[in-house]
This record gives sequence, C-alpha cells and structure tokens, in this order.
Amino acid sequence: MLNQTKHNFLINILAFFCTITEIIRIFAEQFITKQIKTIKIMKSLGYIGAFLGGAIAGAALGILMAPEKGQDTRVKITDAVEDFLKKHNIKLSRKEVVDLVDDIQDASEEE
Repeated sequence: MLNQTKHNFLINILAFFCTITEIIRIFAEQFITKQIKTIKIMKSLGYIGAFLGGAIAGAALGILMAPEKGQDTRVKITDAVEDFLKKHNIKLSRKEVVDLVDDIQDASEEE
C-alpha cells in the first residue's frame, strides 16, 4: 500500500510539473507572438516614415533648387508629354495635354 501511495504521489507531482511546463510554454508563445507583431508594426512605420521623409526632403529640394519659374517648367513638361504622345502615336489635343499636365500638378500639390 505504501508503494502504491508513493507511486500515486510521484505521478501527481509529475502531472503538476507537466501542467506548469505547459502553462509556461503557452505564456511564452503568446509573449513571443505579441513581440513579433510589435516588431512588424514598428518596421512598417519605419518604412512609411522613411518614405514620407524622403518625399518631403525631395519636394523641398526641388522647390529650392528649381532653375526656372513654374510656368516655364510646366511648358517643358507639356512639351515632353506631347513628344511622348507623338512617339507612341496617341492622339490628344493641346488643350487635353494641358489639362493632363494641370491634373498631374494638382494631384502633386494635394499630396
């Protein structure tokens, strides 16, 4: 009877430690999962921040270093668009090209 009691006691202790081990494993798994999610979010925010910072720096340098007036630049862009359209055999009137350039300019100003 004493051996059976010792045996049951040892089985209960083993079951207890297995349960504790499983609980620790579950908590560790949840902790690691949360850490991975946090790292992914922070990494994404880093990419977004770098992109926005580069866009702002590029726009500022473009404005500061622009060699010509805006109107002259728009004329050059319009001419470049017309050359592209001719090269690819796309038919648009001068007004449609100007409207396209203005739409592109408006879109870039909104950002």
